[in-house]
Amino acid sequence: MRNKLSVLFTVLCALAATGATALWAENKQARPSLGIYGRLATRPDSQSQKRVSAIKVPTALQSSSAVSFTFGTLDFPRSANSSAGTINDKGQVAGYFGPDLEPYSPGIHGYRLSGNSFKKIDYPGAVTTYCSGINKKGWIIGAYTFEQSGLPYHGYQFANNAYTTIDYPGSGATSPGAINDSGQIAGSYYESVNGHAYLDTNGVFTLLDVAGSNYTQGVGINNAGDIVGVTTDAGGHDHGFLYHNGAFTIIDYPGATDTWLLGINDKGQMVGAYGTGPLVQGLDVYHGFLDDNGTFTGFDVPFAGVALTGPYGINNKSQITGGYADANGTVFGFIASFK
Repeated sequence: MRNKLSVLFTVLCALAATGATALWAENKQARPSLGIYGRLATRPDSQSQKRVSAIKVPTALQSSSAVSFTFGTLDFPRSANSSAGTINDKGQVAGYFGPDLEPYSPGIHGYRLSGNSFKKIDYPGAVTTYCSGINKKGWIIGAYTFEQSGLPYHGYQFANNAYTTIDYPGSGATSPGAINDSGQIAGSYYESVNGHAYLDTNGVFTLLDVAGSNYTQGVGINNAGDIVGVTTDAGGHDHGFLYHNGAFTIIDYPGATDTWLLGINDKGQMVGAYGTGPLVQGLDVYHGFLDDNGTFTGFDVPFAGVALTGPYGINNKSQITGGYADANGTVFGFIASFK
């Protein structure tokens, strides 16, 4: 079950789309409550914010390439479902939370995490606001809608305490994915069943479509202007792409049926998710991966009951953010470090 409106919401929220929105209070035995670097880790059954320690990934989850990960939760306090988007080099995170993370469903709010302080982000008057990207200046980008139906939706930038709408010319459905430190934005816009990637440089839009594909999404960008994202082939399978120096390179996780490239840093390290075809309750099973200059390391958040892992952001300090879902469809944010 894949909603082509957005790779982000598809990969991180596929299980939530089943309508299962069980609270953490009903599932607190499913996995431990963990945090990292003093981050806050709270669920609805907690009446106060608390700090908890990080853990090491079990040896069985470490890759043959000797990359090791340390994981922790990163959730908006007392939220039913929460997911992290991207992380900048200051450790600030942009994400979103809500009672149900079905794509563009009402009641979803964005957030910014700076240190241990969460700030709720809502586009004025919108019924739904997502945060998907943040740069070193603390500028945030994402999407919002005024409609209960979820359409049309628009992009926005939140900088210096002011909101600016971002719409690809002629499109009523625009979804910015990430922003770099100079303010360049990688994103997507949609028409009918087709999706197109774009680069927004100070309001000048450049169309970026993989040749032969009618569906291309721009999701991540680094300070060199390299863009990663997803393209769909004629058979309906998804493939990651890297756009570098004006050329596209298709990148697939070895042996995967579908690959989504979702984040890239200045070192050229990329993160994303892949699927291998098996279904659980009729839904694709997704796993995370790190692509370190051609060396792939797959990983899953190592908590009990995790059914889906979707990394979305990576900074230059070896930190990864994203979301995961348990078998009940509850979505949690995570932060990981690797070495």
